[in-house]
Amino acid sequence: MELGDGRFLFIDRSEKALRLADLDADRAITLGAHGAGPDEYRSPYTQLVDRKGGAVVADLALGRLLRVRADGSLAGTLTREALGGISASSIRGITRSGQLLYAGRTPEGGRDSLAIFRRDTATGANPILGWWPMIRVSLGKPVKRSDGTTLQPISAAAGMWPPRTAWVAFPDGSVALIRPEPYRVDVVDPSGKVRHGAVVKYEPVRVDAAFKEMLRAERGPMPDNVFPEVLPPFEGLDDVIGSPDGQVWVERMRGAGDDVPRLDVFDASGNRVAVATLRPHSKVVGFGDGTVYVAREDPDDGFWYLERYRRR
Repeated sequence: MELGDGRFLFIDRSEKALRLADLDADRAITLGAHGAGPDEYRSPYTQLVDRKGGAVVADLALGRLLRVRADGSLAGTLTREALGGISASSIRGITRSGQLLYAGRTPEGGRDSLAIFRRDTATGANPILGWWPMIRVSLGKPVKRSDGTTLQPISAAAGMWPPRTAWVAFPDGSVALIRPEPYRVDVVDPSGKVRHGAVVKYEPVRVDAAFKEMLRAERGPMPDNVFPEVLPPFEGLDDVIGSPDGQVWVERMRGAGDDVPRLDVFDASGNRVAVATLRPHSKVVGFGDGTVYVAREDPDDGFWYLERYRRR
């Protein structure tokens, strides 16, 4: 993530550390230290732009947010209590006025979707903007464990690549839901009004013998019956990203032998306006002022390189 002073904040998940990189000076330093103090962390996981040139980092182990100023200095933490009970890892965005956009269950529960909220931590207002459909699963017979607790295992899920709805948040308080069936983007403005983008027609990627062999080489033996006939347009995990100016970039799923990443680019109205093609082994990881940042792995040395491109 690009900070206000031009340096970059990286999360090193393997070392569970925060790195601050100065690309012009070709050097990087470690921010803070492991621990539970005001400027410490144990398991940094995701980072969000704070709309002031800095960032906030979700700490999975401590369940709180660590604040990073635009100059790269640390500015303390926001505990779960300060966040109104919200899990730090569920927050997807922060508006320009400091409201939190996150998904969670409603008090009454019993739904097949999570509510998308916009919480004002100052006033406690917490309106629902929309609903995020969940993947349906079947639960098996409850099992009594030796410690006295009961475990109810998942007996059947929706397959290896179920059609997932994804969502992203924007600094003006709006959100976009990216739906796989039919493939389209719905944009919910701050008042809750929904704009349905045009349906995007696409030719599904067939799961052929080459695709199955590719997966087996990566993951080990798998029977044919675990594979679907076709893939959804996108996976719906870390392949959907939103830009600060309201664009949604969706990386399409690919078949065996296709190593060229392609992303559908949607505008703030939910309509597809472009298709971006990347170099092999590349992934869109963030945005700057009129720019897009791409991480590319070099298969020769195994290192990841950060690249910057101008957006039109």
